[in-house]
Amino acid sequence: MYTENNFDSSSPAAWESVKQQILEVPSYKKFLSVTSDQDLSIVANKSDFSGFNKKNNCHENCQRLEELGMGTAVSGWYVLCDIIFYEVPPGLFRLVHHCNLRLSDGTLINPTIDNINVPFHLFLRDDKRRYDLDQEIGYNDRMMFSDAYEPEPGITKSVPRNKVLYARDEYFSRDLTYERFKVYKTLGELAAAVPKSLDYQDRVLWRALKAA
Repeated sequence: MYTENNFDSSSPAAWESVKQQILEVPSYKKFLSVTSDQDLSIVANKSDFSGFNKKNNCHENCQRLEELGMGTAVSGWYVLCDIIFYEVPPGLFRLVHHCNLRLSDGTLINPTIDNINVPFHLFLRDDKRRYDLDQEIGYNDRMMFSDAYEPEPGITKSVPRNKVLYARDEYFSRDLTYERFKVYKTLGELAAAVPKSLDYQDRVLWRALKAA
């Protein structure tokens, strides 16, 4: 569960202030720029927009709404960082692959039930990375640990600083190397896809990072 870090999450003006604070951190600004050439947007979470609002299903929700002529699916990244949420450790910047809907007037909304339960979120549009619904291939979270990040002894490992890393559930492995993942329908499909050249430990890591 995330809680806002000392700002009024119901106020678009407060989100604008948060956005500017993020852009004032050189490593965060650089991370955003190497991910996409688009600007950060403040997007309203509108899960009551339609019946296509299933949680953790944003890409398909927006695709279905596009097919119904209710807008255009826009791929990008949902921003999680210490400036926004109290629970995020200082110096950790995380981008979660996400899809929003652009309405006919150009407004972006999030029609999917939001895991964090805030009225708005910061969104970085990225036209280069779209979830492939036919092949069920998507993108792992993008992570960056700035100089301000301090691992907790005995809990998290030392991680490379100011580099783009990737993760799904385990943020703090040093081996955050796979940008994309594929959804496998059966254990047999997954086992057949594992590269034969990997040792046992690397096969376990491959499954964790490449498969949903």
